[in-house]
Amino acid sequence: MRALEAIAAADGGAGVDILKLLAEIPLSRPDAETPIEVLIIGDPIQTVAGEPHFSMRDDEGGFRLPSDAHIRASLAETPYGTAGREAALAAVTVHLCRVPDGEAWASDADEALNRFWSLFIAHQGGQLATWTDDLATCLDRFVERARKGAKAFVLDESEEGLVMKTVSRAKVATEDGTATLGGIEVESFNLFSTRAHPMLPGVEVVTGIKYDPRHYPRRYDHAWCYFVRYRNGVPVRFDIGARSYGQSVRWRSAQVRAQRTAGIAASDVLAAREACQLPDGSASGG
Repeated sequence: MRALEAIAAADGGAGVDILKLLAEIPLSRPDAETPIEVLIIGDPIQTVAGEPHFSMRDDEGGFRLPSDAHIRASLAETPYGTAGREAALAAVTVHLCRVPDGEAWASDADEALNRFWSLFIAHQGGQLATWTDDLATCLDRFVERARKGAKAFVLDESEEGLVMKTVSRAKVATEDGTATLGGIEVESFNLFSTRAHPMLPGVEVVTGIKYDPRHYPRRYDHAWCYFVRYRNGVPVRFDIGARSYGQSVRWRSAQVRAQRTAGIAASDVLAAREACQLPDGSASGG
């Protein structure tokens, strides 16, 4: 237990490449029948080197998760694909001790992370038996080969787009002109919301609003909206519009080259304006 606590408190960061770790198990195990208990201690927010558009933390530091379509796809399409590897983790039980690398996340984000990794492991024949930030509990369950108490989730077969879905951020607390996000005092912060694109199935239009804690929630600094369209696994971002406090909306002009790359029409880009949730010019909106 002392060794685990030392690992959790280390300054080197808590990031874990869960995808790589789990991919190596079927390559190194002596046989596919012998049960294996796997203990993972670290941050379950996956980053993907060289392909940041697949990372679970976006450019603004917020959380996002692969849609269920990623799990049903192949590795050629997405690093989260499990097609053709349905027995890769047969008889493998995973116990994951969460150690956030940086700010903590809200409860709904935690549930979403638990759900994704449970489904990802289950669709390769394994089980995520433990999901907790209590190291003592995690170690006890690992040693006892515990199975009870694990949540069961069902894959959404209707999801088709290989998109990264936005997960809500940690709640913001403000007091006396200061703000804390995940327990960390910040000089400014962004709040995000999403809405389905009216014409492109599986695509979400994201709206971001930047605030100064001294003025929150009465007024904002500036806001912007965009969406990302994936084509053959390649992300193409479309910036739709922006607005500063007290100013009119500045809609972006058509991006012809990006439209061709993404395989969509100019009308698809214009339709995204309907899903933008830019606040009005003189209030917090949202």
